[in-house]
Amino acid sequence: MVREVAAATTLSAAPPCADGYSGPHAVFVAGLPGAGKSTLVPRLLAARQLPRGDFAVVDADALRAFHAQFAEVSARAERYEDEMAWFMAGSGFEDVVFRRPDGLMAALFRERRSFVQLSLVNSAEALRWVRYVVRQGYRAHLLLVHAPAEVAAARAVARAAESGRWCAAERVRACEPGLLQWSRDVARAALASGGDARVLDNSVAATAAAGSPSCRETPVSHVLLERYGMTAALLSGPRVMAYAAQVLARLPPELFRGASACLAGGAFKRLLLGGGDAATAGMPRDLDIWPATPADEALLLDRLRAACSSCESTRWNHRFAVPAIAAGGREGCSASIMVELVRSTPGRSGALDAILARFDIALSAIGVTLEDGAVTGCLVHPLALDSVEQRAPLLLPGLPNEPFLLATAERVLRYARELGFAPPAAQLAELKRAFDSDTSPERRRQLLGNYAATSISARDRATVLEDFAISPAEFSAAVAAAGAVAAS
Repeated sequence: MVREVAAATTLSAAPPCADGYSGPHAVFVAGLPGAGKSTLVPRLLAARQLPRGDFAVVDADALRAFHAQFAEVSARAERYEDEMAWFMAGSGFEDVVFRRPDGLMAALFRERRSFVQLSLVNSAEALRWVRYVVRQGYRAHLLLVHAPAEVAAARAVARAAESGRWCAAERVRACEPGLLQWSRDVARAALASGGDARVLDNSVAATAAAGSPSCRETPVSHVLLERYGMTAALLSGPRVMAYAAQVLARLPPELFRGASACLAGGAFKRLLLGGGDAATAGMPRDLDIWPATPADEALLLDRLRAACSSCESTRWNHRFAVPAIAAGGREGCSASIMVELVRSTPGRSGALDAILARFDIALSAIGVTLEDGAVTGCLVHPLALDSVEQRAPLLLPGLPNEPFLLATAERVLRYARELGFAPPAAQLAELKRAFDSDTSPERRRQLLGNYAATSISARDRATVLEDFAISPAEFSAAVAAAGAVAAS
């Protein structure tokens, strides 16, 4: 089981805009009635913890109070449903706010104005609306405020007594199944737009007793994210970019100055193991740096050689143990970070999408672009999100890195063990079929030679050799041949 994580879901972890995006944002604050949405939004605005710009707030409870007949209807309504039936139908609220060309949302869209909308997000209609907003050119963000149904119901009743904003406890409970059903798809729509999806745990018992949610900055567990189908949010673009920036801050600042490159690979799976930053998630085992051009490779190679006392070069990369800078910015930290500078390949693009297209494991197909040492963009393969949700090290279709499929088999074993996933039987079977598809001696020698040069885990290697029916003697011969090639 993946241990508890603080999933970048607190008020202090607002979505950054480090990728240069300058368009409008739509923040959908979701949750049950009484979860604490209305209390949260003013705090976000006051603390400037929304992405950027001047935000309009679309809140049905606030908007309906402007209607001339609101006070009269509220006074005679005995149930929330009575009041809402008038509000949603008789008052023409839906048309005035959402449908009319001279309505509120149309005006926001024309002005390219960012907005916050309080919403239940508990229906297919809500998902269609989020997708429509994205099609209008907005970057969507989902902030789901969690509170158990009974806690939210108690708050709603207490709120009615204090403010007159009535919502029956039965109504709160009835909303929960839809929220659980649709939050995953709404989160996916937000992630696909380049935004993020976060959960704020606001279920503190003392808050419910007081009837006044405090929206405390509480770490969110993997179990809670699974409840809402939002484990994919652990690999949201903003989290990936923020983590990359924190990791790079541990390297000498002059290393990437003036260079264009990408950081891509399995380093980002650390986001599934800790709290979403370099301090709590821990530093990755190594960083794979892909230079954008041969000139960038030459520049980075010179910088790395100057920063390190030794360099190990292979057919595929240059490896450096770079002295790390302590989290507090102190120089001379005793730890080091393994940086693997991948060799440029003539005729191959150094763009991030082209780099990720070469990988075999979905959880490796994650990366950021670096310009002059700053993180400027991000890509996360959709199957990486599926891997998190299915808790399996999924393979990318076609096995783009097929010459290294034995190394891929070793890595899926390691990924599953490190992340607490189920044994990757299906993935190993697929790789075994690919291994057995061509039994020519030349291909077998190539696959074994590549594996001999890249295997790093004796534990997982033993499993691979057994599953793929490779004898220890055959592998030893491949190791010897790989050593001879490296020496030459």
